[in-house]
Amino acid sequence: MTTIPTQFQKFNFHDSTIENIEIIPSISYGRKKAKIILIFKGEDGKNYKLQFTDCRNIQLSADFDLLKDNSGFGNTSHSEATYKPKKLIKLIKEIEQISNIEYEGIKSPVEKKIEKIDQFTCFIIYFFGGTLKVIGKNFKLKKPNNIR
Repeated sequence: MTTIPTQFQKFNFHDSTIENIEIIPSISYGRKKAKIILIFKGEDGKNYKLQFTDCRNIQLSADFDLLKDNSGFGNTSHSEATYKPKKLIKLIKEIEQISNIEYEGIKSPVEKKIEKIDQFTCFIIYFFGGTLKVIGKNFKLKKPNNIR
């Protein structure tokens, strides 16, 4: 059986150009899950749609001037995916520290998420000018002509 990180590693995101990042939050419990969608131009010059599904966390850092300067040559460096619990918990706790929310007397959503940590994968795309980290359950990559 192929794992989600192994499937993700099969794709080469080097020298692709990110053209759009869309964040679609979940707005109610039990309904649609949050998604993150990237539209990018691959090395072959064709457009692709990368969608992360059932997302629980995102961390994005970007220097838009650097991304712009590298857009003609490809502004992505490489990617990785892991489901190592320690790495996922560390990222979740980093994001929790800057979330400005404290829970007293009840179990926080973060604690509930950590209890189910083995269900998630950490996907990372490194840009020449930033990094995107997504904790989610899965991903889909749509080839040219199927991106909408």
